[in-house]
Amino acid sequence: MKRKNNKEKLEDSDSIESQKSAVAEKLIMEELLNADDFNVLLKTIQEEFERTFGITTKEEEKEIE
Repeated sequence: MKRKNNKEKLEDSDSIESQKSAVAEKLIMEELLNADDFNVLLKTIQEEFERTFGITTKEEEKEIE
C-alpha cells in the first residue's frame, strides 16, 4: 500500500471539499442527485456523526481491526 505525501493528502482533501460543496449546491438548488452524490452525502453524514457523538461507524471499526 502506497503512502500519500502531504501534497497528495491536501489535493484529496480539496477534492473531497469540492465534492461536498457541489452536493450542497445541488441540494439547495433542488437538483436531482446521482449515486456519487449520495455516496458523498452519506460519507459526510458519517463523519459528522462521528465528530458529534464520538462513536465509530462499522466501516471505521473494520479499519481499526
